[in-house]
Amino acid sequence: MMPEKKNIVILDNREKQEKINDACSSCDNTGSCCSGFGIKAGSDKKEVFRILFLYIGMALIIFIVAYMFMNLVARIS
Repeated sequence: MMPEKKNIVILDNREKQEKINDACSSCDNTGSCCSGFGIKAGSDKKEVFRILFLYIGMALIIFIVAYMFMNLVARIS
């Protein structure tokens, strides 16, 4: 027999968002929209390049680690 289930009350103290922009799903509270890379409209050119190079660097690290792991597994087997 299963024991009796108890309901747990969850308190939600977060403030409700008053203004929701349905134009895009990546808008922040200030009303400025971002693209998929997190670059806001009207951003400085240096900030855009910094974010893009950050993503390129992360992708290179992932590919290098995956390549090294494949070589390691190939040598073991």
